[in-house]
Amino acid sequence: NHYPETLPFGQVVRDGNLYLGRPGRYGSPPPAPEVLTLLEQAKSGRWQARQEAARLLAKAAPDSRVLETLDRLCADEVSVVAHTAAVSLVNMQSPDALRIAQAHATSNAVPGLRREVEKALGRLRK
Repeated sequence: NHYPETLPFGQVVRDGNLYLGRPGRYGSPPPAPEVLTLLEQAKSGRWQARQEAARLLAKAAPDSRVLETLDRLCADEVSVVAHTAAVSLVNMQSPDALRIAQAHATSNAVPGLRREVEKALGRLRK
């Protein structure tokens, strides 16, 4: 789950396009949405909204509400949402988040989730 807009050289600018590099006239990337907004978005009936919330929650502080939400999303009926939530937990790098991600990987209730967690952990070790 590499999203260009979250890499150090990627940004979405005011015209809505994604640019690689950081032209001075465009400034910094937009800030992440509010955590409360993301927590509500994680309850959406649209899987795309839940996946986006799971991806952006990786940037939030790993408090109990965020961890509970990502834990719930790791068991989502749409596997790409579950995978994204698990990788977000790994990317948080807190002991609690890693424990939750490892528990979901061990249970492997969602097909492919174990492999996504292993890949994310491998990227952290590099």
